[in-house]
Amino acid sequence: MMQHREVVEEESKLFEVRELLWEKIKEQLPSVEWTEARSIIGESLIEKNEELKQEILGLIEMWKAFQKDNNEKMQQTESSPLPTRSALPEPPHIRERLEKEISFFIEELSKRRTKKKLVEKTEVLTCERKNSSEILLGLTFQETEKDKSV
Repeated sequence: MMQHREVVEEESKLFEVRELLWEKIKEQLPSVEWTEARSIIGESLIEKNEELKQEILGLIEMWKAFQKDNNEKMQQTESSPLPTRSALPEPPHIRERLEKEISFFIEELSKRRTKKKLVEKTEVLTCERKNSSEILLGLTFQETEKDKSV
């Protein structure tokens, strides 16, 4: 008697190839009636189903072979270190140009910092002058008021 289901198991994935309906019918009938039942169902349908089952089994075998090859390649990739590449030589004058650009950048930052300090000092002096002027004007205004009252 034929096994009811062929099971293909690969890496925790289960593929189930079901038994053909014709195979189930054959199990239930005596062998002398198979020819008549086959003609009733249709010879071409039974043959096509058998061909499809064989094609499915072939695809599963191909998949298993692919998985095996893929797993081997993955293991090789994981076990071997990445190939080291030799560094390309620097293009000519790049380092010099980079050093000049960095120097220019630093000079510009220094100039801006100096300008900012000068502006801040100027603002402080201007504020002090305003305060001094206001104080002087206030004193002068107060003196003139005193003079008027006397």
